[in-house]
Amino acid sequence: MTEWIQSVIACVCIVTMLLHLIPEGKFLKYVKFYSGLLLLLVAIRPLLQFLGKEDQLSRLIKLEVIKEDYYDMETSVEGMAELKNDAFAAAYRQEIRRQIEEIAAAWGAEAEEIQVLFDPEQEYQIRSVSFSLKDAETLAASVPERIREEIAGLYMLERDHIILNV
Repeated sequence: MTEWIQSVIACVCIVTMLLHLIPEGKFLKYVKFYSGLLLLLVAIRPLLQFLGKEDQLSRLIKLEVIKEDYYDMETSVEGMAELKNDAFAAAYRQEIRRQIEEIAAAWGAEAEEIQVLFDPEQEYQIRSVSFSLKDAETLAASVPERIREEIAGLYMLERDHIILNV
């Protein structure tokens, strides 16, 4: 309980200090919004622990961060269409692999042998993904399907374009 109170007080202090450091302007409302959201998450953490929902919230936050990374990366690709070189394409593919590994890790699994195929007409549009899950037999039966759903939703793929070898 004292740890939770310390977390709330530390969060309030940091937010207050941050609000005093940010000059008046259009960014202030965003800082207030996200700092309020952070404070809310810190404040309700004991309730989530009591209800056993903390792992779900943590997984949801991780997946949302991955989605945001992907959308940022997709926007960067659109703005850099004229810089279509092999190094950039390789880095893009590596980032997609990393994101798939993180999605699997958020569900307590380890992805391996990840292969990402891109549409030949739209160079940075993902056409299909295939991967394996290490030690899949130790996972809950629903985990592979949930990982497939997350990947399908994130990359806007049909579920049959995600090949999951268990």
